[in-house]
Amino acid sequence: MEYLSRNLKTLKHEKAFHYHPMCSRLDLTHLSFAYDLLLFARGDVASVTLLHDRFNIFLAVSGLKANLAKSFIYYGGVSLEVKHDIQQKLGCSQGSLPFRYLGIPLDTKNLSVMQWQPLVDKIMARISSWTSKKLSYAGKIQLVQHVIFGIQAYWVQIFIIPAKVVKAIDAYCRSYVWSRENIITKKALVDQVFATIGAPKQASWMVRKILGARGNLDVISNRQIHQRNVIKQVYLQMLEKLAKVSWKGLMYQNQAQPKAIFSIWLQVQGRLLIADRLKN
Repeated sequence: MEYLSRNLKTLKHEKAFHYHPMCSRLDLTHLSFAYDLLLFARGDVASVTLLHDRFNIFLAVSGLKANLAKSFIYYGGVSLEVKHDIQQKLGCSQGSLPFRYLGIPLDTKNLSVMQWQPLVDKIMARISSWTSKKLSYAGKIQLVQHVIFGIQAYWVQIFIIPAKVVKAIDAYCRSYVWSRENIITKKALVDQVFATIGAPKQASWMVRKILGARGNLDVISNRQIHQRNVIKQVYLQMLEKLAKVSWKGLMYQNQAQPKAIFSIWLQVQGRLLIADRLKN
């Protein structure tokens, strides 16, 4: 490839050759990495012919051969007649933007959210391959930090990732860490702990009541859980079915002062210390 680079640099001495408008200040004619090669020139037959001739010299010397089935031409502001002549000269078909180079889609403008889907799919594929492994939370966090964030950092070196894509990636990573799933879910660690932990012997009455509410959550349907009144549903489920009392309306629908209501409740329960009871 070094020979090809030196040979292409001699094109600047050719009067018939014209650089691509965005590459003239850099004297840029090509970019190469491994077996991927990008060639740049202005969209005229003379410039493309000179560029192609230099490339054919390299092929003859090295013995390599270009795969025309995987080679494409990309135009910008070129007439149909010139496009036809260039394609007849090179024997390549016309490609469409964006195209992938080193695993990253390239385009003449900012990538849309849909064009960032390959990055999301790549991260989802990695997470899907990890879901079958029984790792601790610390192990899953290490995978996310070193592998997923590494892939994300590679793309960040070239593009600015949109906030919507970053939120989607964070959601997939969060779901994998907390619930070991490859889909976005709101299931958290506290749900798993709440479902498996037992009440210790020294637990207080309040802790025992909270842990005892797990059975009531199983009774409530999923539709009711996703409603806003889930706390009310759990509370009603935890209430014991007691007989109705006649003084319910007197106590809970009374606009009197709290002290008066409390005195009424004592009287109903037979606990109000009146003069007769004080004598006894």
